[in-house]
Formats: sequence, structure tokens, C-alpha cells
Amino acid sequence: MKKWFSGLILTACVGVMIAFPALVLADTIPGDANGDGRVSVGDITKVERIILGWDEITPGADADQNGDVNMGDVVKVERIILGLN
Repeated sequence: MKKWFSGLILTACVGVMIAFPALVLADTIPGDANGDGRVSVGDITKVERIILGWDEITPGADADQNGDVNMGDVVKVERIILGLN
């Protein structure tokens, strides 16, 4: 029963994420690649690791919100930290 119930909960959560992606990602801060709730130097490293394929893509990694994680996102995170954006 526990395994069945866990599967049901997981299916429901995935269903909500598919049906309402904006609700799931509403708390995502563009540039907060490491998910600690703020944009800082650690996010630059995280985006670089994602670009190299060492880490999985995170919701905040696409800092410039163009649908790709690339060096443009590193620059955007740097600009956010410096207060230029």
C-alpha cells in the first residue's frame, strides 16, 4: 500500500508541474542557479558547471531567460551581482 500511495503522490506532483509550470517555478529567481534564494558568486560557478555538463540544469540557471544555458547566462549573473541589471 505504501509503495502504491507514494506512486500516486509522485504522479500527482508531476501532473501539477506539467499542468501549472508557472506555479511550480514561481519562486525561481533568474540567475539563482544553485537555488539558495539569492544571486551570488556561487551561481556563476554553478552555471559554468552546467555548461560543461558536470551538473544538471536548474530552473534559475537560465539567467537571461532565453531558453538556453550558456555563457550569456554567466554574463547576466555577473551583471546582476554588480547591480547592472
